[in-house]
Amino acid sequence: MIKQIYIIFDKKSGYYFPEMFLHDNDEVAKRWFDGYLHYIVDSNPNSPMAMYPSDFELRCIGTFDFYDAITATYDSARPVCGAHSFLIGQPEV
Repeated sequence: MIKQIYIIFDKKSGYYFPEMFLHDNDEVAKRWFDGYLHYIVDSNPNSPMAMYPSDFELRCIGTFDFYDAITATYDSARPVCGAHSFLIGQPEV
């Protein structure tokens, strides 16, 4: 079974979050990202992600094969969607 590897990127700092997430495809990853973002906003409305959603995006960086434990990375991270897509109506400071 091969899954895609996703990671959150902070465009202002130029850093990736240290956690990576495995999902079947972009649509499943987007659904997870939507839930994650709303959890962050609800639990901490003053967090950078809540206050500046256009600074964050979900990117796909490669694949992971569960049978062989082999990872393959792309030459560059592929943007999937921005946090602002899911936080419409959130005031941006």
